[in-house]
Amino acid sequence: MMTLWDKIGRRKGVSLELDIHVDQEVPDKIEIDQADGSSHLFVNQTDVYQKSESKTHWDFLLKELEWMADDFQKETKKKSGDAKKLVRNCKKHINEQLVQQEKKKREVKHDLKRKSKFMSNIVGMYWKSCEKIVKHNYNVEYERKRQQLRTKKLENFVSKHLKLSVKVAEQLNTN
Repeated sequence: MMTLWDKIGRRKGVSLELDIHVDQEVPDKIEIDQADGSSHLFVNQTDVYQKSESKTHWDFLLKELEWMADDFQKETKKKSGDAKKLVRNCKKHINEQLVQQEKKKREVKHDLKRKSKFMSNIVGMYWKSCEKIVKHNYNVEYERKRQQLRTKKLENFVSKHLKLSVKVAEQLNTN
């Protein structure tokens, strides 16, 4: 893993892992600068920085900055992962709600069909009952008319025979 020291050193073009070679590079840089004709000494302070055994405030601060950068990176990954989980769960919940709504619509439709079938059976039974009543009334009326016709025929038959028997009796009495 790249440390903060490495990042700072690469930006300035300096390596921060220093050892004995630093002492040899400083005079070479001074000579090169003097060879260019510059009248001042140019020495980068980070080049001559030597690691000391005791840590300074700056060392602790840089260590804390590294820790904060790592912590920030971990928190960012964690929060983006949590956000993805939340989005996935929301999407799943919405899909479940849609499925439940579709299921409820199908159940309502099925229930409506079942109720309409029940109602149609009741209406069918009503009309069959009406048909039976109409048939019965028709048969009663038919039998009444038939009885009246029979009664009329019987009355005619009786009246004819009565007239005939009266004629026969009159003829017997006249003879």
